[in-house]
Amino acid sequence: MSCARMLPPLVLLTACATQSGGDATPEAVAKSVGDVITSLSDVGAAKATMPTSGTATFNGYATAFVKDAITDQTGRQLVGDATLSARFSAAGGSVEGTIGNLLGRENVNQTELFSAIQNGNAGEIEAILGDYTQASGEIDLAPATITGAGFTTAIDGTITHEGDTLRFNGRGTGNFSGDDASGVQVTGIAGGAGDMTLTENGALKAGTLAAVAAQ
Repeated sequence: MSCARMLPPLVLLTACATQSGGDATPEAVAKSVGDVITSLSDVGAAKATMPTSGTATFNGYATAFVKDAITDQTGRQLVGDATLSARFSAAGGSVEGTIGNLLGRENVNQTELFSAIQNGNAGEIEAILGDYTQASGEIDLAPATITGAGFTTAIDGTITHEGDTLRFNGRGTGNFSGDDASGVQVTGIAGGAGDMTLTENGALKAGTLAAVAAQ
């Protein structure tokens, strides 16, 4: 069973990785998604056992969805890479990351890509992304203190896509999963009870930001 089937649906709709945009291709982004699904296939949402020392780098994918209302199914989808780094200690440690190398498309139904990720088929994902265009910029996940297996991170970044400026800021929540914290996921929500703010050309929007990554 793929980790996509095991992880919460919201997390699968947003994402994790390296960065600044301009070099993303459908093949590369689809590979990032496929790689993390394979890496976490035996982990899913399993409770983490946390290291008490050392460092780790997590590579994976991120997605964002920008829409007018939190209940909308149609909007702008962004998909790219995510990279997070963690320093573990007996007290917990810290984690930070960056999201970038993004592709985007307007007026899409968010279930299309979600279904492809659930299926874990990189070829299907690449075919969907063939109609996406490059976005520039990156989103930072600020250094956050790890408490148990969880953390709260400050989100801050600007993405430009098809002439529009998208601003992400506020807070997101994250948690580790698996033996020796082999996986990590981060989620931010704009609208409703979410703690993230999202604007498009200065106008408030609703949406999600998510990253899933593995050591």
